[in-house]
Amino acid sequence: MWRNLIRRVSGAIMLGSVIVWSQEAPPVATFRGGGRLFFKRVEVGPSSVIRLSFNGMAWGDLIVIRSRGREMQIVGGVYRGPQVRNGAVAPKVSLASLVSQLHLHYAPLPEEAIRVSGTQVEFERPATASGVVFFDVSVPEGALVHLMVNGRSILNAQISEPLEFFEGQLGPGPRGVAETMWRAVAPDRREVVPLAIPGEYAVAFRRLTVRQRIQPEVAPGETVRAILAIDENGRVVRALAFVNGRRDARVEERLLQWEFEPFLVEGKAVRVITTLTIQ
Repeated sequence: MWRNLIRRVSGAIMLGSVIVWSQEAPPVATFRGGGRLFFKRVEVGPSSVIRLSFNGMAWGDLIVIRSRGREMQIVGGVYRGPQVRNGAVAPKVSLASLVSQLHLHYAPLPEEAIRVSGTQVEFERPATASGVVFFDVSVPEGALVHLMVNGRSILNAQISEPLEFFEGQLGPGPRGVAETMWRAVAPDRREVVPLAIPGEYAVAFRRLTVRQRIQPEVAPGETVRAILAIDENGRVVRALAFVNGRRDARVEERLLQWEFEPFLVEGKAVRVITTLTIQ
């Protein structure tokens, strides 16, 4: 399926069977704090060659690349909390509780592990980084992207649609950083995913209808990425928002005023978690 999403420049796509993954279990994490991500913007030309090298990556780590705008933007972090797989959360918690605690489970990547020099990005996964490491990289339209993971060439192409590299597979990727952050929590790629507690679903934002929208107050050029928990009546009961990589309580207050049409599953209104990006 991913073959239709990129224009191949050279035969440089290799999947999981040839990737040498880091198999050693990392020591106990030494990361502290949360609610902040690594964030960097770099001015590059539209015909540039972007070289991305990620080393020490684990099987469940996530790399997303998309073509957007006229600059390169890099967002990275590590998620250390419970994951949603096949609708089950361990430990079993409610949707609202999961969202309200998410900021405690996200941590920034140490800047010394990431080196950005012009159009070249190099990352060495720290031994202390337990959890899911995720990167979201936007490159200028028309740029050639060369992606290396654990010393192996994965991609050498111009990108027309978002791509993700996850569990040895290259496939369609999320269109925004908020969705990338959520995929670190819930790897399931379906648009409507039942969660462990009856009546709760993870739903793609495009499947929802906004009834009331309160625009967040952000400076020109800033981007809001958010995760929302919505009740059966369409009211936002929890919000986790980042502006240019930093958590923003004022934006969260605005998002808590949003209202949606109740989302129905088999004719019954359900509780929903979703992600959105506001530019």
